[in-house]
Amino acid sequence: MTSLSTLTDRCLGGIERMAEWCASRRGWQRLLLAFFLGALGVLSLPPVGWLFTLPISWTGFIWLLDGADRHARPRLTQALTGWAFGFGYLCLGLYWITAALFTDIGKYWWLVPFALTLLPAALALFWAIAALLAGRLAPARTLSRFLAIVIAFSAIEFLRGTILSGFPWNLPGYAFLSVLPVMQGAALIGSYGMTVLAIAFGGAAACFAYSGQSIRQRFLPFAVTLAIIVALGAWGQWRLDSHPTTYRKDVVVRLVQPNIAQENKWEPSQRRANLDKLIDLSNRLPVVEGADMPNITIWPESAVPYAVAVDEAARQAVSLAAGDDGVLITGTPHREYEAGDVRYFNSVVGVDASADITGRYDKVKLVPFGEFLPLRSWLQPLGLDAIAAGSADFSRGGNDVQPLLPNGMPQPLVMVCYEAIFPGAFLNRVAASDWIVNVTNDAWFGKTAGPYQHFHIARTRAIETGLPLVRVANTGLSGVVDAYGRVLVTSKLGQVAVLDMPLPEKTATAFSSTIFPANSVFFLIVSLLLTVLLFIRKA
Repeated sequence: MTSLSTLTDRCLGGIERMAEWCASRRGWQRLLLAFFLGALGVLSLPPVGWLFTLPISWTGFIWLLDGADRHARPRLTQALTGWAFGFGYLCLGLYWITAALFTDIGKYWWLVPFALTLLPAALALFWAIAALLAGRLAPARTLSRFLAIVIAFSAIEFLRGTILSGFPWNLPGYAFLSVLPVMQGAALIGSYGMTVLAIAFGGAAACFAYSGQSIRQRFLPFAVTLAIIVALGAWGQWRLDSHPTTYRKDVVVRLVQPNIAQENKWEPSQRRANLDKLIDLSNRLPVVEGADMPNITIWPESAVPYAVAVDEAARQAVSLAAGDDGVLITGTPHREYEAGDVRYFNSVVGVDASADITGRYDKVKLVPFGEFLPLRSWLQPLGLDAIAAGSADFSRGGNDVQPLLPNGMPQPLVMVCYEAIFPGAFLNRVAASDWIVNVTNDAWFGKTAGPYQHFHIARTRAIETGLPLVRVANTGLSGVVDAYGRVLVTSKLGQVAVLDMPLPEKTATAFSSTIFPANSVFFLIVSLLLTVLLFIRKA
């Protein structure tokens, strides 16, 4: 009968052979394998949510990176391996961006291969830097290298989400959305903190192959990481069980998803018909007989093709959707005149039944190449324009955010489309808010993974802030998420939908507390890991 120690030795021997096979790859085989492993890691994220692909992806990548030290030019090999891994992850995760070009493919057809490869290739440079940094911090095939990779890639993902306007799409930490009790950790440490845990969980098994370490040392990273996840999951399950969804008795929201094709949204001959469709959907009787009519109706981003705040006729028309004593929240363009120049804003306004504006929010975080063209004086002569804004860029809103709804109504923290992807960006507004309103127009991205990813990323903002999320999209996904990340109701992609739901109550979280400034816990975690790394290196 085979003893336990013999079985362990055989298993570890098999793992060591797999690690050696990965480490020995050279040339195009190395880069292709790194690309494949990066792409595999995307399957751990929504909408697929196969968490088991996370350790396969990162373990294989770490073994590849270990082998880079054997090459004549190890630093270059490390950088290329990290870049190829990031390129695979970002290519598969961001392929849907090309769908926006098909709304005017006659003009933008030549940009399709660039959008498919250039943005992922540029963002993958962050991962190349992380691989280089990890290689400098610790030697291969050691626990120090594992820690160095966790530190370097966690830090670089934070930088990817913040510098040069930031693009924190598909952070590895979102993989835990498939296990909601574990994802409750975002209420404590935020999405960047969960990214540290995801990378550690992903790569801990790589240490099994480190034959130069004792059995205890080889299993320690995996055991510690798994213990943290189990403890976090147990706490998260208690949190969910102890806090069932509760609702406000004074507010019923109506989400209107009109499913208007992007090519028809701004077509002059279709504008009035589109507006009439929104008004008709807003005035439907509740699906449940005897239920109260909603007192807050929400339309998507740029739902109204007129500047409602300055166009009285448009304002009178949209007020028909507000109800007798209610308010309509709608996305709309806005314009202001300043010293003879016109400034345009991507805005959200509140309109009551009397056609009065109850408040306005102007989008703060604008999409590069979507709502403004960086380096316009250089790029416009090449035939480029911002896809959504065209020849006139949108302007950035100010920081003096005013209440959107009348006194006595729950005030929303408004996030327009892309703004919902930034962890901790609007924590200064959480204390004065009762819920999150995220309006978006994901019609740009068709029936791809993009709208699903966007919905679940926005869902994480509810867990972090403790504010329920009401998300309204033009073509989907629209839905209501409670303060703990539970999806209460959702629409389908590419369909007309009207959803009524009482507004869930908010809760408090450590992440949104004023005691801990945004993402400070993330820096604390990384600092502690770096301290442990330095201690191990000196021992």
